[in-house]
Amino acid sequence: MKSPFQFIVRPFNGKRYDNTKDIEGVEFITSTSEEDHKFSNRYAEVIETPLGYEGEITVGDTLLVHHNVFKYYFDMQGKQKSGKSFFKDDLFFIDPEQFFMYKHDGEWRAYDRYCFVEPLEAQDSYIYKATSK
Repeated sequence: MKSPFQFIVRPFNGKRYDNTKDIEGVEFITSTSEEDHKFSNRYAEVIETPLGYEGEITVGDTLLVHHNVFKYYFDMQGKQKSGKSFFKDDLFFIDPEQFFMYKHDGEWRAYDRYCFVEPLEAQDSYIYKATSK
């Protein structure tokens, strides 16, 4: 099954929230809040690419998605709902605007118009040297 324009993904490790920590073999819950964006799972495994997609992303790659993709919400009656990306079971449709990076062949790469840089070490320069009087 393929989508015309969206990637089909599932949350990494099958978990929508990354709110547990393993400490010496014991799993501790670090947050019970579904509203806290800090504990949303941001990694998705690519299950299928869109129809006609010819980019570098392949099935099995990892996407770094927006923190709201896998979150639960509560409607006006207080009932728990999934967001607009939810498809069925643990599958989600992801628009290209909903992810920023992808991991292909073990290397993280920026996607589309997103650009990520890393700082460089300062080189010996007159700008960084202290001047004496």
